[in-house]
Amino acid sequence: MAARVNGLHHVTSGVWGAQEDIDFFTQVVGQRMIKQTILFDGTVSFYHLYYANANAEVGSVSTTFPFSKMGIAGRRGSGQVNTTGYSVPLGSLKFWKDHFKKHKTEIVKEGERFGQKTLHFRHPAGLDFEMIEDKDDKTQGWTTKEIKADSAVRGFHSVAMSVRDTEEQERFLTDGLGLEKVGVDGNYHRFRINEGGAGIPGGVAPPTFKFTWTAMLPTVVATKAVPVYVPSERPRGFVLTVSVPNTPVTNS
Repeated sequence: MAARVNGLHHVTSGVWGAQEDIDFFTQVVGQRMIKQTILFDGTVSFYHLYYANANAEVGSVSTTFPFSKMGIAGRRGSGQVNTTGYSVPLGSLKFWKDHFKKHKTEIVKEGERFGQKTLHFRHPAGLDFEMIEDKDDKTQGWTTKEIKADSAVRGFHSVAMSVRDTEEQERFLTDGLGLEKVGVDGNYHRFRINEGGAGIPGGVAPPTFKFTWTAMLPTVVATKAVPVYVPSERPRGFVLTVSVPNTPVTNS
C-alpha cells in the first residue's frame, strides 16, 4: 500500500524557560534559530521558537513553546514521543560526547540500535534526544565556532514513541498511514515510509524514527513533542520506532 504521508515535516515540543531552550538548541545541538513568534492563545502569551539546519529544510525544523509563565509541567508515560533523534555524520559521536560535557549537558547513555551508534542526551526541561550516526545523510548541517561540518547535525533522523500496545500501534501505522514494518531490535519496532532513510526525500526511517519510525506520533506532555506529518516537496526520509517499556508507565 502506498504511504499516505511523505515524511517528517517538523517536531514541536513544550519546554520550560525560553533562554535555556535557545541556548540548548543553538549552542549545544548547533541548530540555527530561524524564527521567533509569540502565541497569543489563552490568557498568557508565550514564545514560539523555531530552529533548523543550514537551509531550514523540511525534516530539520524543531519548534518549541516555553511554558514556564503558565506553570505547565508534565510527566513521562506511554502514548508519547520518547526520544527525538538527530542525524549526524559517521564517527562524530566522540565529538558530541566531549561537546556535551563541555556544556554540562546530561548524557544518558551511549548505545547502538538497528546497526547505528547512538548517543542519548537530555534537554534542560527533561526532553530526551539522541545523536544517531548515519553514513547516508548528506543534508547540509549548520556550523558554529564549536561545531564543524564534519560533525554538524543534518536534520531529524527518527523519533521513538513509547506505546502500551504494539499490535494496535502497528495496525495504525501500516493500515492507517501506509508505513512498512522493517525490523525489531529488542523493545524497538521500526517502520518506514517509502524507501526510508534520514534525509531521503519520500523516505521514512524508524521512530525510533529514522526517519523510519521508531516512534514519533503523540505528544510528550511535560515537555511536549508532537510530530506533524505534512506532505512536502522535500520531505526527509522517515523512520518510526515504537518502544515497549520494560515497566508499566501511565498517562496523566
